[in-house]
Amino acid sequence: MLIPPSIVAVIYGWQANTSVGALFAAGFIPGFATGACLDDFIFTSRRGGTSSLSRPRQPGPRTGQAIRESLPALLMPVIILGGIFGGFFTATESAAVAVIYG
Repeated sequence: MLIPPSIVAVIYGWQANTSVGALFAAGFIPGFATGACLDDFIFTSRRGGTSSLSRPRQPGPRTGQAIRESLPALLMPVIILGGIFGGFFTATESAAVAVIYG
């Protein structure tokens, strides 16, 4: 709900008559801080081996291949946010661009 483009932020901006772009900008730090905490939790649970998330480590070539295969999906937020903050399209138009890109 925090990381832009969030429909919750769009609806809140509409109801509160607040800038949606400002709400998206305000969601960056808390959203990424939450994501970093979740990443840390997963990393430590895998390292300790006490979680059901534990699994053997992948060798280097498979990890590199997985990163290459996931790169187009990872570029979607960059395209959306870059387009919004760059002034190329609005938040609503960014949804259409995301659908087309997807």
